[in-house]
Amino acid sequence: MFNRTVIPTPSSYVVVAGIGTVVGVVCSRVAGWPWWLGPPGFVVMAWLLYLSTAFRGRQRADTLRAFHDQLDPDGAGQRHEDLNQRLIAEASFAACGIVDHVEAPSLGGLSCSDEDLTGITLVYGDRRVEAAARLEITTSIENAPPDFARHCAEVELRQNAEGPPHLTTSDPSQLSAEIDWRPTEVIIDGEPHPAEQAKLKGNWVAVVESAGRSVTVWGVHGSVPTELALRSRPPSEYLPVATD
Repeated sequence: MFNRTVIPTPSSYVVVAGIGTVVGVVCSRVAGWPWWLGPPGFVVMAWLLYLSTAFRGRQRADTLRAFHDQLDPDGAGQRHEDLNQRLIAEASFAACGIVDHVEAPSLGGLSCSDEDLTGITLVYGDRRVEAAARLEITTSIENAPPDFARHCAEVELRQNAEGPPHLTTSDPSQLSAEIDWRPTEVIIDGEPHPAEQAKLKGNWVAVVESAGRSVTVWGVHGSVPTELALRSRPPSEYLPVATD
Protein backbone atom coordinates (compact mmCIF):
# COMPACT_ATOMS: atom_id res chain seq x y z
CA MET A 1 0.00 0.00 0.00
CA PHE A 2 1.31 3.43 -0.91
CA ASN A 3 0.72 6.85 0.65
CA ARG A 4 0.95 10.08 -1.28
CA THR A 5 3.64 12.38 0.07
CA VAL A 6 1.90 15.50 -1.31
CA ILE A 7 -1.81 16.16 -0.79
CA PRO A 8 -3.28 18.90 -3.01
CA THR A 9 -5.71 21.59 -1.83
CA PRO A 10 -8.67 23.04 -3.78
CA SER A 11 -6.70 26.26 -4.32
CA SER A 12 -3.96 24.35 -6.13
CA TYR A 13 -6.51 22.91 -8.56
CA VAL A 14 -7.98 26.40 -9.13
CA VAL A 15 -4.53 27.67 -10.13
CA VAL A 16 -3.99 24.69 -12.43
CA ALA A 17 -7.42 25.20 -14.03
CA GLY A 18 -6.56 28.86 -14.63
CA ILE A 19 -3.35 27.89 -16.39
CA GLY A 20 -5.29 25.35 -18.44
CA THR A 21 -7.77 28.04 -19.50
CA VAL A 22 -4.98 30.27 -20.79
CA VAL A 23 -3.39 27.37 -22.68
CA GLY A 24 -6.80 26.33 -24.04
CA VAL A 25 -7.51 29.81 -25.42
CA VAL A 26 -4.08 29.93 -27.08
CA CYS A 27 -4.60 26.48 -28.65
CA SER A 28 -8.09 27.50 -29.80
CA ARG A 29 -6.70 30.49 -31.68
CA VAL A 30 -3.68 28.66 -33.09
CA ALA A 31 -5.02 25.18 -33.84
CA GLY A 32 -8.78 25.61 -33.63
CA TRP A 33 -9.17 23.24 -30.65
CA PRO A 34 -12.08 23.79 -28.24
CA TRP A 35 -10.72 26.09 -25.51
CA TRP A 36 -12.70 24.34 -22.76
CA LEU A 37 -10.53 21.22 -23.09
CA GLY A 38 -7.68 23.08 -21.40
CA PRO A 39 -9.00 23.41 -17.80
CA PRO A 40 -10.20 19.82 -17.26
CA GLY A 41 -7.15 18.44 -19.07
CA PHE A 42 -4.73 20.32 -16.83
CA VAL A 43 -6.69 19.39 -13.69
CA VAL A 44 -6.52 15.69 -14.62
CA MET A 45 -2.78 15.94 -15.32
CA ALA A 46 -2.21 17.69 -11.97
CA TRP A 47 -4.21 15.00 -10.17
CA LEU A 48 -2.13 12.27 -11.80
CA LEU A 49 1.08 14.12 -10.94
CA TYR A 50 0.09 14.40 -7.27
CA LEU A 51 -0.96 10.75 -7.26
CA SER A 52 2.42 9.73 -8.68
CA THR A 53 4.16 10.91 -5.50
CA ALA A 54 2.93 7.69 -3.90
CA PHE A 55 5.27 5.78 -6.21
CA ARG A 56 8.13 8.18 -6.86
CA GLY A 57 11.16 9.34 -4.91
CA ARG A 58 11.52 12.07 -2.33
CA GLN A 59 13.15 14.54 -4.73
CA ARG A 60 10.02 14.82 -6.86
CA ALA A 61 7.81 14.86 -3.77
CA ASP A 62 9.81 17.67 -2.20
CA THR A 63 9.48 19.75 -5.38
CA LEU A 64 5.72 19.36 -5.41
CA ARG A 65 5.53 20.01 -1.68
CA ALA A 66 7.42 23.29 -2.09
CA PHE A 67 5.01 24.33 -4.87
CA HIS A 68 2.05 23.35 -2.69
CA ASP A 69 3.42 25.40 0.22
CA GLN A 70 3.58 28.45 -2.04
CA LEU A 71 -0.11 28.00 -2.91
CA ASP A 72 -1.18 27.42 0.69
CA PRO A 73 1.46 29.01 2.98
CA ASP A 74 -0.86 29.09 6.01
CA GLY A 75 -0.97 25.30 6.13
CA ALA A 76 2.72 24.70 5.31
CA GLY A 77 3.85 24.62 8.95
CA GLN A 78 1.19 22.12 9.97
CA ARG A 79 1.91 19.89 6.97
CA HIS A 80 5.63 19.94 7.81
CA GLU A 81 4.88 19.06 11.43
CA ASP A 82 2.53 16.24 10.39
CA LEU A 83 5.20 14.84 8.06
CA ASN A 84 7.82 14.90 10.85
CA GLN A 85 5.47 13.11 13.21
CA ARG A 86 4.71 10.44 10.61
CA LEU A 87 8.39 9.84 9.81
CA ILE A 88 9.35 9.61 13.49
CA ALA A 89 6.41 7.31 14.29
CA GLU A 90 7.53 4.93 11.53
CA ALA A 91 11.25 5.08 12.45
CA SER A 92 13.03 1.88 13.46
CA PHE A 93 15.19 3.65 16.08
CA ALA A 94 14.86 6.14 18.92
CA ALA A 95 16.61 9.50 19.30
CA CYS A 96 19.02 9.99 22.20
CA GLY A 97 18.83 12.88 24.66
CA ILE A 98 20.54 13.98 27.87
CA VAL A 99 19.50 11.96 30.95
CA ASP A 100 19.32 14.95 33.32
CA HIS A 101 18.73 18.40 31.89
CA VAL A 102 16.82 21.43 33.11
CA GLU A 103 14.95 21.81 29.83
CA ALA A 104 13.23 19.47 27.40
CA PRO A 105 14.86 19.07 23.99
CA SER A 106 13.40 20.38 20.75
CA LEU A 107 13.50 18.72 17.35
CA GLY A 108 16.49 20.14 15.48
CA GLY A 109 16.11 18.28 12.20
CA LEU A 110 15.65 14.98 10.39
CA SER A 111 17.78 13.09 7.85
CA CYS A 112 16.15 10.83 5.27
CA SER A 113 17.17 8.37 2.59
CA ASP A 114 14.44 7.91 -0.02
CA GLU A 115 11.33 7.57 2.16
CA ASP A 116 13.09 6.22 5.27
CA LEU A 117 14.16 8.26 8.28
CA THR A 118 17.88 7.79 9.00
CA GLY A 119 18.70 10.51 11.54
CA ILE A 120 17.12 12.62 14.28
CA THR A 121 18.73 15.70 15.87
CA LEU A 122 17.62 16.98 19.28
CA VAL A 123 18.66 20.43 20.51
CA TYR A 124 19.08 21.82 24.02
CA GLY A 125 19.37 25.60 23.92
CA ASP A 126 18.48 28.30 21.40
CA ARG A 127 19.98 28.06 17.92
CA ARG A 128 18.80 31.59 17.13
CA VAL A 129 21.30 33.08 19.61
CA GLU A 130 24.74 32.72 18.03
CA ALA A 131 26.77 33.02 21.25
CA ALA A 132 24.42 30.92 23.42
CA ALA A 133 25.59 27.60 24.84
CA ARG A 134 23.72 24.61 23.46
CA LEU A 135 23.88 20.86 22.99
CA GLU A 136 22.93 19.08 19.77
CA ILE A 137 22.60 15.30 19.66
CA THR A 138 22.24 13.48 16.35
CA THR A 139 21.19 9.83 16.37
CA SER A 140 21.74 8.14 13.01
CA ILE A 141 21.49 4.65 11.52
CA GLU A 142 23.36 5.49 8.31
CA ASN A 143 26.21 3.07 7.70
CA ALA A 144 29.17 5.46 7.51
CA PRO A 145 32.77 4.36 8.20
CA PRO A 146 34.15 5.70 11.53
CA ASP A 147 36.86 7.68 9.70
CA PHE A 148 34.20 9.44 7.60
CA ALA A 149 32.14 10.27 10.70
CA ARG A 150 35.21 11.78 12.39
CA HIS A 151 36.07 13.74 9.24
CA CYS A 152 32.57 15.26 9.09
CA ALA A 153 32.76 16.06 12.80
CA GLU A 154 36.14 17.77 12.35
CA VAL A 155 34.82 19.95 9.50
CA GLU A 156 31.87 21.16 11.56
CA LEU A 157 33.99 21.55 14.69
CA ARG A 158 36.39 23.86 12.81
CA GLN A 159 33.49 25.85 11.36
CA ASN A 160 31.92 26.29 14.79
CA ALA A 161 35.28 27.39 16.22
CA GLU A 162 35.80 29.87 13.38
CA GLY A 163 32.54 31.63 14.19
CA PRO A 164 30.14 33.45 11.85
CA PRO A 165 32.16 35.24 9.13
CA HIS A 166 30.11 38.46 9.48
CA LEU A 167 31.29 39.00 13.07
CA THR A 168 34.56 40.71 13.99
CA THR A 169 35.33 37.82 16.35
CA SER A 170 35.49 35.38 13.43
CA ASP A 171 38.83 33.51 13.33
CA PRO A 172 39.56 31.94 9.89
CA SER A 173 42.75 30.32 11.28
CA GLN A 174 40.54 27.75 13.04
CA LEU A 175 39.67 26.17 9.69
CA SER A 176 43.16 24.61 9.54
CA ALA A 177 43.57 23.89 13.27
CA GLU A 178 44.75 20.47 14.38
CA ILE A 179 42.12 18.36 16.13
CA ASP A 180 43.12 15.76 18.68
CA TRP A 181 40.73 12.86 19.22
CA ARG A 182 40.87 11.18 22.60
CA PRO A 183 39.12 8.10 23.98
CA THR A 184 36.25 8.68 26.38
CA GLU A 185 33.10 6.95 27.60
CA VAL A 186 29.45 7.72 26.92
CA ILE A 187 26.62 6.12 28.87
CA ILE A 188 23.52 5.29 26.80
CA ASP A 189 20.44 3.86 28.51
CA GLY A 190 22.57 2.96 31.53
CA GLU A 191 25.24 1.09 29.55
CA PRO A 192 28.77 2.54 29.11
CA HIS A 193 30.16 2.65 25.56
CA PRO A 194 33.67 3.53 24.37
CA ALA A 195 33.65 6.78 22.41
CA GLU A 196 35.94 9.41 20.87
CA GLN A 197 35.98 13.05 21.82
CA ALA A 198 37.58 16.21 20.46
CA LYS A 199 37.40 19.89 21.36
CA LEU A 200 38.41 23.17 19.78
CA LYS A 201 38.06 26.74 21.05
CA GLY A 202 35.08 26.31 23.37
CA ASN A 203 33.34 23.70 21.23
CA TRP A 204 33.49 19.94 21.54
CA VAL A 205 32.13 16.78 19.95
CA ALA A 206 31.77 13.16 21.04
CA VAL A 207 31.05 10.23 18.71
CA VAL A 208 29.84 6.80 19.86
CA GLU A 209 28.28 3.67 18.34
CA SER A 210 25.48 1.89 20.21
CA ALA A 211 23.15 -0.92 19.12
CA GLY A 212 23.30 -0.03 15.43
CA ARG A 213 23.04 3.69 16.11
CA SER A 214 25.73 6.31 15.62
CA VAL A 215 25.34 9.10 18.18
CA THR A 216 27.13 12.44 17.75
CA VAL A 217 26.95 14.96 20.60
CA TRP A 218 27.86 18.59 19.90
CA GLY A 219 28.69 21.06 22.63
CA VAL A 220 28.66 24.63 21.30
CA HIS A 221 30.02 27.44 23.52
CA GLY A 222 30.03 25.09 26.49
CA SER A 223 32.40 23.10 28.69
CA VAL A 224 32.96 19.36 28.31
CA PRO A 225 30.96 17.40 30.92
CA THR A 226 32.84 15.05 33.24
CA GLU A 227 30.27 12.35 32.47
CA LEU A 228 28.09 12.20 29.36
CA ALA A 229 24.92 10.20 30.02
CA LEU A 230 22.23 9.76 27.38
CA ARG A 231 18.97 7.87 27.11
CA SER A 232 16.49 7.03 24.37
CA ARG A 233 13.82 9.68 24.12
CA PRO A 234 10.23 8.97 23.01
CA PRO A 235 8.76 11.43 20.47
CA SER A 236 6.36 12.80 23.10
CA GLU A 237 9.34 14.44 24.86
CA TYR A 238 10.46 16.57 21.93
CA LEU A 239 7.58 16.86 19.45
CA PRO A 240 5.03 19.68 19.89
CA VAL A 241 1.86 18.60 21.65
CA ALA A 242 -1.07 18.50 19.26
CA THR A 243 -3.85 20.96 20.08
CA ASP A 244 -7.44 20.96 18.85
